[in-house]
Amino acid sequence: MVARFIHSKSWPHERYLYGSLAVAAVLLIGLTSQVALTARQPSHSNLALYLLKMTVVVPEIAIWLLAALSTKRFKCYALSIKSEPDGRHMNVVANGLLWLVGYIVSLCLASPIHDLLLSGRHAYAATVLTNHLPIILVLVASAYIFVGSRGLAGLTRADFWNRRNTLRLLVPFALLMVVFIADFYLEAPRLRDIAGNLRFALPVYLLLVTYVLPHLVVWVLGLLSGFNLWWFVRHIEGAIYKILFAKIQQGLTIIFMAIFLAQLLICSPYAAANFQIGITLIYALLVLTIVGYSLIFKGIRQLQNLEDII
Repeated sequence: MVARFIHSKSWPHERYLYGSLAVAAVLLIGLTSQVALTARQPSHSNLALYLLKMTVVVPEIAIWLLAALSTKRFKCYALSIKSEPDGRHMNVVANGLLWLVGYIVSLCLASPIHDLLLSGRHAYAATVLTNHLPIILVLVASAYIFVGSRGLAGLTRADFWNRRNTLRLLVPFALLMVVFIADFYLEAPRLRDIAGNLRFALPVYLLLVTYVLPHLVVWVLGLLSGFNLWWFVRHIEGAIYKILFAKIQQGLTIIFMAIFLAQLLICSPYAAANFQIGITLIYALLVLTIVGYSLIFKGIRQLQNLEDII
C-alpha cells in the first residue's frame, strides 16, 4: 500500500514557511514585551510579568519550529510518493498540517494583539477579529486533514464507518457538545480573561453561530480524521510501516486533543479567575502539543530514513 522511493524530494516553498515563522517570532516577542511594559497589575511588576510571559512565548516559538519541521518532512514524503494513491491523500493531509501551523501562530499572536488594542477605539473590532480569525485557519486545516484521512481510509479493504461504529462515536460526542454549548451560553456573556477583560464582544446568540459552531465542526472533523488514520494504520502492510505511521496518527490525534482542550481553557471561567491554575493549564497544553508534534516528527523522519535505505 505504501510506495517506496529512492530519495526524499525537497519542498520548494519551505524557505517561505521558515521566513514567515521568523517574522512571526520577532513580532510575538515584540508584542509581548509591549504588553508587559504597559500592563498594570498590582500582583506583578512589569519585569516579572515580562519574564513570566516569556516562559510561555519561548515554548510557543519552539512549537512553531517543531510543527514546521514536522510538516515540511511530511510534505516532502508525500511529494516523494505523489504518483501513488496513498501519496496523493497524504499530500492533502500535509496541506492541512500547513494550515494548522498558521492556526497555531495566529492563536499565539491573537492574545498580545488583543491586549494592546483593548484600550483604544478599535477594542471591539480587535476582540472580534482575534477571536474569529484563528477559527478560519483551523477550519481549513481540519477540512484538508479530514479529506486526506478519508482518502487513506478508503484505500483499505473495509470501511470503518458502518452504522454501529458511527453511532458509538458520535452519540457520546454529541452529548458532550450539548453540555459545552449550554455552558458556553451561560458563561460567555460575563467571561473574562486573566487581566479581567471581557473575552467576547459579540452577543452570545451570534457567538453560537460564528464561534461555537465552527469549533464543533473542527472537533468533529478531528475526531473523524483520527479514526480514519487509525483505520488506515491498522490495515497498512508491513510491521515497520505500521509502527511508524502509528506515531504520525497518534501525534495528529494528540494535537487535535490539544486544540479541543485549548478551547475549553479559553472558555473556562475558573482558569481566568485563578492565575496559578490558568498558567499551569497553559504549560500543560504546551507540553501536550510538543508531544504530538514530536511523534509526527519522529515517525516521518524514521519513515524517510527507511525509504532512503530501501
